[in-house]
Amino acid sequence: MVYWTVERVVTHNRWSIQASLSETFFGQMNDAYIPITNQSLASDQALRILANIDLHNAGTTMYNLFRVDTQHFNQLSRISTVLISLQSLGYILNLTSSQRLFLATIFLSIGTKIVNAYHLNGTNVYSVPFWYWGPSPPNEDLLNQAVDLTKLPGLPCFDYQSCNNVPLRW
Repeated sequence: MVYWTVERVVTHNRWSIQASLSETFFGQMNDAYIPITNQSLASDQALRILANIDLHNAGTTMYNLFRVDTQHFNQLSRISTVLISLQSLGYILNLTSSQRLFLATIFLSIGTKIVNAYHLNGTNVYSVPFWYWGPSPPNEDLLNQAVDLTKLPGLPCFDYQSCNNVPLRW
């Protein structure tokens, strides 16, 4: 009984950390939307710094999430790698304003899918750990959909996976 109790508490704490990191990531992806879609991004250094910081922070949060959720290392590291790669803004600044809007919308979709994946079945991570008996987070379908979005569909090629239509299933 003691082992079971400890195991449930440890599992519950891990889910809580994952849910918290997914919420932080969601907020950071929302934060990145504003500077990336601003018409003055190319000429305004402050906006470029904000976009760089937002993408860096989102990539770092994803890195922290895959350190906690090691079972999904490949999927989460793909998201982290794309965000860290985009933070230099070279790719983003070469996009048209409508393409930047589309990219920012993809970022919002990735953030939404990640936060929903880690709040699987309304997992309540803020109460007693013994009451939840459903499947453990994350929702695999939502996680894989978020990873698929890192190929930046509908935009110019970004990397090997997006340019060569390489499947990202793990």
